Amino acid sequence: MHADDRDATVKAIRQAIDEHRPFTVEYRLRCADGQHRWVIDHGVSRRAGDGTLAGYIGSGVDVTELRAVQKALLESNALRSAIFGSLYGHVAAIDRAGTIIAVNESWRRLAEANGANPRDVSVGANYFAVCQRVSGMTDADARRAVRP
Repeated sequence: MHADDRDATVKAIRQAIDEHRPFTVEYRLRCADGQHRWVIDHGVSRRAGDGTLAGYIGSGVDVTELRAVQKALLESNALRSAIFGSLYGHVAAIDRAGTIIAVNESWRRLAEANGANPRDVSVGANYFAVCQRVSGMTDADARRAVRP
């Protein structure tokens, strides 16, 4: 076990055993090649027929790759946030259904300056519905507008 993880892991397991409750701990194990892998250990108490604690049974799952993916996702979100934050124009990203998934600060300021309710024009709102509402278009108008 990695030295930085040992004390907290041992403490958590000992406390769970003392209290006869399940535990879940995450720590690094050193492999034969010297590399460390992240493991999640989960244990539950086993009881004897008379109800006394007979020990623990559990499993350990290597989550090294999962942690790497989580880290990459956090880094990509941080990069996206930095890019959005650096843009001067009014920028909103929308998904295929029209749901706003990200906006920059300039977009927020524009909405506020125009008296918009922030919930109506921010993450989670449907951009297409917002456009339709502010333009006064009906569904029939929109269908006519996209017809060749």
